[in-house]
Amino acid sequence: MSIQFFSYRNNGKESLSEHFLVKDFASASYSQLYTDVILIDLRLVDILESIYKHFNCRKVKIVCAYRSAQHEIALKKTGTSFHNDGRAVD
Repeated sequence: MSIQFFSYRNNGKESLSEHFLVKDFASASYSQLYTDVILIDLRLVDILESIYKHFNCRKVKIVCAYRSAQHEIALKKTGTSFHNDGRAVD
């Protein structure tokens, strides 16, 4: 698997690709950051970058990516989605 661990504080501004930063995948809701840890499946970054280029986008906004356990509780979710290990985006 190509799932990597990142720190929002230490790696948030790092570029994952031409159009995506680590912080774009953070476990956050509005302005609340749920954890410093961010799990990202790097294959997902490649797919998003391909979509970006294929459709000649000006911007792709990630609404939800990695979700920590605290974030799941806040959303009243079960904690069993692909979001929990960095393998899903909305």
